[in-house]
Amino acid sequence: MENITVMVGSAGRRVYLLDFFRQAAKELGVQIQLHVTENDRYAATTFKADQVHLLPRFDDPFYTEEWLHTVKVVEPDLYFSVNDYEVAYLSERAPLDQLPDNTVLPHLKADKFALTLDKYLLSQKLQQAGIATAPTALLSHVQDFTKAYDSDQYVVKDRFGSGSSGLRIVNLEDLQSLSRSERNPQALVVQPRLDGEEYGVDVVSALKGRGDFKAALVRKKLGMHSGETDKAVSKDPGEFTDLAKSLANFLGSQGVIDTDVFMTSQGPVLIDINPRFGGGYPFSHAAGANVPLAYLREILGKSPEPEDYRYEAEVYAAKYPALAVAKPGR
Repeated sequence: MENITVMVGSAGRRVYLLDFFRQAAKELGVQIQLHVTENDRYAATTFKADQVHLLPRFDDPFYTEEWLHTVKVVEPDLYFSVNDYEVAYLSERAPLDQLPDNTVLPHLKADKFALTLDKYLLSQKLQQAGIATAPTALLSHVQDFTKAYDSDQYVVKDRFGSGSSGLRIVNLEDLQSLSRSERNPQALVVQPRLDGEEYGVDVVSALKGRGDFKAALVRKKLGMHSGETDKAVSKDPGEFTDLAKSLANFLGSQGVIDTDVFMTSQGPVLIDINPRFGGGYPFSHAAGANVPLAYLREILGKSPEPEDYRYEAEVYAAKYPALAVAKPGR
């Protein structure tokens, strides 16, 4: 029986990912060893992993040395992270040329990853590539922007960083007041508030190569909790596929990229990009998609099957609290 070792970086609370990979290995008839790296000894996944590797914080001067040593000792067949800070580290600073020859580590190239951390520059580059995204301007250019894009409300976010940090919804009067009072208006971006409904879209590409698009996994968001999708319903990917494929090609992506998309009267509009498994993936998995199975097929030198990405539309799901328990002596 073949053996596969998978290492999940900064796995945190995402026990479901470990479960999904174990189920996929069972379906393929292979043995799997699941390792996690963590800074928190009591993170839920440390109770469920086969091996736990405690690492320093990302800002510790010994982090790189400890991380690389761990990966070299374990020699995982697949390494991926679900933490934004570590994802940034892997794309921008990690010594990937020193990894074991067998280790597959999906990541964006540094120049593409840098775009995901600069919402203003990302908007410009996406528009140049013909990918629909929300009109975006620096707060310092708000006067000209509001003349070009009249809206009842505007979205203000931090320019740099992941997700929707610093998110505010303001009217025109408050926006103009903010532009006058803000000490560093080039550190904030402004967008017209879009009409439409918000969807989570996983853009799935092959692990190997660049931008080898495989599928779009779509769910409509019905509720959020702590910044993650909490309730959702799976949706047919048809209207989102062209955008997802264009984004995969533009980024040269590998594996899963988590995105937020608004469906407007003009079609889907890209809002945000997170190059990792996101909190919305379990909803697509519950509807029938199986990205961990596709990953393991590739690790075994096989091609993913089309059914790995197929799922049923209109499947409703909601998250709920659960416990990961460690017995005495573990």
